[in-house]
Amino acid sequence: MTTPIQAQQLQLAAGQTLHLQARRGAVLHVHDGELTLAEPTIWLCSYAMRPQRRLRAGCVHVLPESGWITLMADHSTTLSARGLKEPSGAGWLGKAVRWLIGRLPGAAVQARPCRDA
Repeated sequence: MTTPIQAQQLQLAAGQTLHLQARRGAVLHVHDGELTLAEPTIWLCSYAMRPQRRLRAGCVHVLPESGWITLMADHSTTLSARGLKEPSGAGWLGKAVRWLIGRLPGAAVQARPCRDA
């Protein structure tokens, strides 16, 4: 299960690539810069296709399908996105990784903050 994100400001450096999960109807608006959008994979007969589009400053694009998208910035790019998804288990995964790192031999022990009663 995933939780929707209302609106997000994204900033990509030149040459940076970002993989995101988006739902059908998600809106991408490029404010500055230029990027290539690789849309979710679609199947035509027995062929998998991944449409790519160039988005420049001022462009607005609505995704026709749900799935994973890739944003590849050629130049420093600023955009806003509405309708992206964030995996609901992302917080849990981060906590698990921190716990595992803390269990490694020689890992620094962190003091817990005191709680006032």
